[in-house]
Amino acid sequence: MSTRKMKQKALAGANADVAKELERKKSHSSSDESTKEVLKYEDESTKVAHNAFDKADTKAPAPSVSASRNVEENITSVPKSVEVIAPPVEKEEMNRSAVAKISTILKSYVSDVDISNEYGDSFVESGSKTDDESSAANSYNSKKLAKAPQQLASLLDAAKVRGAQGVNACGAIKVLTDKQASVVSLAHTYGVVSTLIEVISQESETQDTVVEFDDGDGQELEGEMEMEITVRLYGEASERAMLGLRNLANHEENLGLICHSRGVLSCLVFVIENDRSKLRMLACEIMSRLASSKENGDMVKKDGVLNLVSDTIASDEEYTVKEKRHQFIESQRFLTEFLLHLAKNPTSSVYLANSDRLMTTLIHLAKLSKSPQRATSFLSIVAHLSRLKENSIALLEVHNLIVSLTKFVRSNDINCKTHSVHCLLNISSELACREPLARSSDLLLTLCLCCSNLNEETRIRLAAMQTLKNLSMEPSNLVHFADGGNCIQTITLVANSGATGNKDKDMIQYIACDILANLSQWTRLLSIIGSKHAERCNETRASIDEIFSSETRHPTHRVRGYERWGAEAS
Repeated sequence: MSTRKMKQKALAGANADVAKELERKKSHSSSDESTKEVLKYEDESTKVAHNAFDKADTKAPAPSVSASRNVEENITSVPKSVEVIAPPVEKEEMNRSAVAKISTILKSYVSDVDISNEYGDSFVESGSKTDDESSAANSYNSKKLAKAPQQLASLLDAAKVRGAQGVNACGAIKVLTDKQASVVSLAHTYGVVSTLIEVISQESETQDTVVEFDDGDGQELEGEMEMEITVRLYGEASERAMLGLRNLANHEENLGLICHSRGVLSCLVFVIENDRSKLRMLACEIMSRLASSKENGDMVKKDGVLNLVSDTIASDEEYTVKEKRHQFIESQRFLTEFLLHLAKNPTSSVYLANSDRLMTTLIHLAKLSKSPQRATSFLSIVAHLSRLKENSIALLEVHNLIVSLTKFVRSNDINCKTHSVHCLLNISSELACREPLARSSDLLLTLCLCCSNLNEETRIRLAAMQTLKNLSMEPSNLVHFADGGNCIQTITLVANSGATGNKDKDMIQYIACDILANLSQWTRLLSIIGSKHAERCNETRASIDEIFSSETRHPTHRVRGYERWGAEAS
């Protein structure tokens, strides 16, 4: 018999002995005491198993056929109550206690992996890869994944097992990901990311199965209770797996690999959509971390991502438990950061600006937010989207966007004013947007009042004046400036203000003079066009040369009168 089979049978015998001892302890201890005993005997089983490994390495005689049968019978005779009484391990202290021995055994892993060569040697073994793992290994820029050491590979296999074994294995992986020295090597090790995703995904399927159970007779009710306990344990495994994935995503070098691994985004989206526990908050945090990398801008292309984010940040779930309410608010905050990261990325910015559902949600939430900080976060996303030239027309077409930005310019919060006026400035830079902007209700008057307010911050006054300058460069906006209340009068007052010696304030005065020059230019152009029209209609006997003489092209100071007495017409 090979050494490997001898190791497996020795481990199976050790586990069978521990299972019998657990059954004996169950009848003599309370629920709290049984939890401590399970943790104790799990540690003892680890010692026994690895002592068996050491003995199996020597040339021990092969076990007899009867002994092998006894081991198999012991394995099959393990009572189901072992999994039922397994500890829920809901506290972090119990988590670390349960995996302390496993972490100690795996301490050699850090030294085994060459961190300087983080991608390691290519692992190509015929028939050893699944389709998901092959895609995860080859999808991200053809980077090579390091082969997992034997101990780590065994731990990854144990993490996929339901029950206490899977919970503790996921806890051990989480402890390993807490070490900053090995977090990069772990992420670039074959099977680590895919195993964590598989654990989380299987938990989602298990929850769907539990919902279908109905109350029945005693036997069915007992099966239902056992299933619920198993799901609770496996939920802990799912949470630990998500924590491990979060730890891997906290390192910048891992973001590209994790995001482009097959099944990661689908798993995170499913958790955010269907889960209402701490798992959703962790999934939102991972999404935010992945979006912070410029190379992950294409993650927004996945179907349903933007709609899901819009619905989540716009929902108002009611919780009586303060802890769950905190988790829900944190989930919304992480998704807002997710959108902000994508808005700063030109690759994904286009998709956000063209999502009517998302843009409408952002503006609606900004108007309804009672907290100025929350409204500022939404307006900041819109302001960053306006930085890309291709987004100007899309933003202009968003329902009530310009009207809402105009109201925020008049708000009392300095940050809301800043983001709003900068967004209007960027949109007005696009030629096709200038005339629709000037038609917007109260926009010109609001900008003029902002410029003339000496108590306003200089950067806001400057941005408002620059917006007016862009709008004045459109000839058709001359009518809107003239019909905009006191727009021209206000601009004239700013242009006539004395020099202050401050660079920005003097620039505001200069731009005001430039606006008046633009408006006067369009007025002169209209006068020439009117002269051409008069000649075509034969409303004057003057020749073309007289119409386009130097006197017509430039303003004159000739006084006009009607049958005046005592004065000559000049």
